[in-house]
Amino acid sequence: MQPRAITPGRSSQRWLRITIVAIGAVTFVCFLALSPILRSLTKRDHDSASQRTTVAVVEQVVPPHIEENTRPLPAEVWVRVNGTLAAAATVYGSAQLHVGSRARVVYRVGRSGRTYVDSVEPAPGG
Repeated sequence: MQPRAITPGRSSQRWLRITIVAIGAVTFVCFLALSPILRSLTKRDHDSASQRTTVAVVEQVVPPHIEENTRPLPAEVWVRVNGTLAAAATVYGSAQLHVGSRARVVYRVGRSGRTYVDSVEPAPGG
């Protein structure tokens, strides 16, 4: 029985596979490490900004609902504040909010320029 001949292509294919797996693993680990860092930067940007109050226009309302086999989902409201579309973290009186209506909004503008809407509720008188 003759020994098996080693072809030149086999060794290079093996190193190519190892390199691809290594790059994939490093990319995955970087994403895992980068996610908490980015979240902390966003939280710091939000927390360092001062709260402001204004009247904004409601752009979208998703009423509260219950999906099968999950917990109830609260209402989601998107408002346009100073030309920026943003989702509200907390919604009060979602039944009175309709697309195009006015709403009282508590918001912040971070150093990054991003607008964070803390709460939204129907505007008094309209």
